[in-house]
Amino acid sequence: MPMMPDRLTETGTCRSTARGFHKRALWLSSGAALLALALMGSLEAARPSAGSLLNERLGCAACHGMDGIALSEEIPNLAGQDRSYLIRQLEAFVSSDPEAELKAGGTERYHSAMDAATRKLSYREREDLADFYAGLSCVPRGDLDPGSAPKAAQACAQCHGAFGINIEPGVPNLAGQKVDYLIAQLRAFRASLLGTDPFRVEQERFHQKMASQAHSLTDEDIERIAAYRSEEHTSELQSHVRISYA
Repeated sequence: MPMMPDRLTETGTCRSTARGFHKRALWLSSGAALLALALMGSLEAARPSAGSLLNERLGCAACHGMDGIALSEEIPNLAGQDRSYLIRQLEAFVSSDPEAELKAGGTERYHSAMDAATRKLSYREREDLADFYAGLSCVPRGDLDPGSAPKAAQACAQCHGAFGINIEPGVPNLAGQKVDYLIAQLRAFRASLLGTDPFRVEQERFHQKMASQAHSLTDEDIERIAAYRSEEHTSELQSHVRISYA
């Protein structure tokens, strides 16, 4: 008489087979999940940042460039600029008082075009723009001899670094900055203490330390400082490359 199949054994075998099937299914689903996460990461990396979209949508790129390299000598490059410095300047434009008397502390920073543009931004949008520009790069040359700096520019190294790269957060990088822009800013700082400047057109700027440094500078000093600092960059400005200056 043939033996009856052991129902427990069959059940056990089915259970074991099912368990093996679930293990394979789990392995396959885990692999698919990892692949999906990798694809999502790639898509996220390729997706334009909020700051990049703002740069284009708000018209910032029309002056400061799609890659943070300004299209005019009178407009600053923003690529690779210090994040906290950028946020502080945007806030200064927002809180500026164009009617304030031109004197020490009258208004921290005013520019007719920037004043109008920044008042439209929320704090989050200002942060997004700062993140975007700080993440771009304006690569310094790093081969200039600090000893060759004009005498008037040597004091700048205490905060802005020997090669124009800031020593601490909140201080702007000067390496590779536009000559005409640097000249205009130094004249604005000087004017904030002297109370007058024939080159002042549509902007005011005050910073206690910078004003005290600039008030004794001649036009020739200012032009030499600006020319030297603007030379501290590579011949080819690279964008969208995050580099370390350390």
